[in-house]
Amino acid sequence: MTDYRTLQTVLERSQAELGAAEAHGMLTAQLVVNGETGLADWVRVSLPQLDEADVLVRELLGVMRQVFQETRAQLLDEDVSFSPLLPVDEAPMAQRVEALAAWSQGFLTGLGLAGLSAAALDQDSRGFLHDLEQFTRAGADEAEESEVEEANYMELCEYLRLGVLMMRDTFRPPTPGETLH
Repeated sequence: MTDYRTLQTVLERSQAELGAAEAHGMLTAQLVVNGETGLADWVRVSLPQLDEADVLVRELLGVMRQVFQETRAQLLDEDVSFSPLLPVDEAPMAQRVEALAAWSQGFLTGLGLAGLSAAALDQDSRGFLHDLEQFTRAGADEAEESEVEEANYMELCEYLRLGVLMMRDTFRPPTPGETLH
């Protein structure tokens, strides 16, 4: 499984404008709305100034391919294995909260790029998107790394995960033998 640091490092070395969390949020939204979204679609919107002849860009594309395949597999998995690509738990809280805000922004951007209108969503999905808008403004005080802050952060991450899966189920066509409620 590709981790946040790996994608962040190759994005920084390639001088990409997006960070790992925002890029993954964007990818996740595109896959949720349109499971047929391809790697080239994500790369094109994430890295519009791409120079494929650059050695660092080729390394980046390899990592992005891996993240794309892993994320798509997670979203297709009925065992709900999806999780947003965020810094490890040992990273400073401020960095994790900043990444959570960036991931939320990327998800909202990805929905827009996929042509999704909030008016077309059910009430639960609209509520989730409203909450994501609030998450984009999140910030953490450098000094606050208490157990309460840690628990709050973990709850937000779980909320993100479940909200994505809820939206995935909204857009995913039923599989043969599945009944609609």
